[in-house]
Amino acid sequence: DSFGYVRNIKFSRPEEVGIYIQLRLQTNERFPSDGEEKIKQALIDYINSLNMGEDVIYSRLYTPINSVPGHQVNELLIGTSPAVLHAGNIEINYDQSAKTATNRITFLV
Repeated sequence: DSFGYVRNIKFSRPEEVGIYIQLRLQTNERFPSDGEEKIKQALIDYINSLNMGEDVIYSRLYTPINSVPGHQVNELLIGTSPAVLHAGNIEINYDQSAKTATNRITFLV
């Protein structure tokens, strides 16, 4: 430091928590041909912008989903594993960060 003392500085990177999303939509004529991709991108943008330690709040996922017109959500499930999905919040620890990607979001027919 400015007084000549040696100081150890430590840091750690957050652990990434993969968020998996499964959607079942009912669409109408207003749903764009690339609507699924637009919804995926809106969800990715939202989840990946959450701060470290910020929980994934289930009900807040409807806002990015509903940014694309021409559909209704018939089922929305989320989880940290594709095998274990539910309709509820996901708690994120203070040293973790929620992240998702295109391959973690699926649409059911």
